[in-house]
Amino acid sequence: MDEVLRRAATVATSLFESGEAIYLYISRCLHEDEQVPDAEEIAGEVTEAGSVTLWANHGDVPPEEDDAFATWARSDAWPPSYFSNLIRQVANEEARFVCLVSPKSGNIFCPYDGGIDVFCSSPEVHEPLKFLRGWRSQRSDGL
Repeated sequence: MDEVLRRAATVATSLFESGEAIYLYISRCLHEDEQVPDAEEIAGEVTEAGSVTLWANHGDVPPEEDDAFATWARSDAWPPSYFSNLIRQVANEEARFVCLVSPKSGNIFCPYDGGIDVFCSSPEVHEPLKFLRGWRSQRSDGL
């Protein structure tokens, strides 16, 4: 777990500047007849009230048979105090569909139980991350 935390912090710190505003998004699939809660907790922190709900098969199946995907958001400063707890929860499959976004740079950090997806807004950000090649997938596209 120490190595997972170290790598996650190294990548995220390459994407976000200390003190900059970031958004944390967490999503989950809602089960049949489950109401969308006003807020969602992650890593001991509660998201802002409200959510966006997307339907998996909107218009293709009757609404009562469709699956809902709800997303909540909270804003914070980088690095949030709960970052290590967040990564632990994701690595242990206690949290899923997590995404950190910088509205300033457009960089995106999406941890999951098997790694991290990173979306860089510019080549200037992508270039410094090349030293992490040894951590990347062996596939030719790095995914």
